[in-house]
Amino acid sequence: MKKIAVLLALAACLTVVAGCNQQSARLVGTWVVEGEKEEEIIEFFSDKTGIMKQQFMGSLINNSLKWNVVDDGRIKMDVTFPIAGTTTIMARLENERLTVDLNPVKKGMRVYIKAK
Repeated sequence: MKKIAVLLALAACLTVVAGCNQQSARLVGTWVVEGEKEEEIIEFFSDKTGIMKQQFMGSLINNSLKWNVVDDGRIKMDVTFPIAGTTTIMARLENERLTVDLNPVKKGMRVYIKAK
């Protein structure tokens, strides 16, 4: 009976890990703001690093980031801004749309789509 319980627990853990890996694979690439002319880009790399490119005073600024998929499927991004330091930003990937909660930086949510 213990062996069955251990096997079921192991299967559940592997299912969670596989789900995170699938989400990570879908996330890797370049994302642009949906329907905006403002140049704002997030690039996710497979080594769990990335770049958030934003317009600031007429220049495109590259902000480095580290990302990870957390337990509930959200994406946690630790973004390092040149003046403000590191800020944690949360996002969710659903139906090929990345919704980013910019409340720590700007007001409201921003929706990104994968660049083609």
